[in-house]
Amino acid sequence: KGNSTFSIHETDLETLNSTIIYFEVEAINEEFKKLTDKGINFISKPELKSWLWTEMSCLDPNGNTIIIYHAGENRLNPPWRVN
Repeated sequence: KGNSTFSIHETDLETLNSTIIYFEVEAINEEFKKLTDKGINFISKPELKSWLWTEMSCLDPNGNTIIIYHAGENRLNPPWRVN
């Protein structure tokens, strides 16, 4: 019930050994500006991905990846979802 989702992403990268934390925001470009103005350094700027989410990423103090994204309707009802 509600709008929560759970996703699993399989990768064949053997070097991927950190936790990835996702946060969804409504206005990703504005969030990027706000956070960079506060001194947050990003690994990647907002970019539309092939899975139809706009994402940007940075690292937390422990080196874990944080992805801030906006998926809109594609979070709950992506055209590629499994029914």
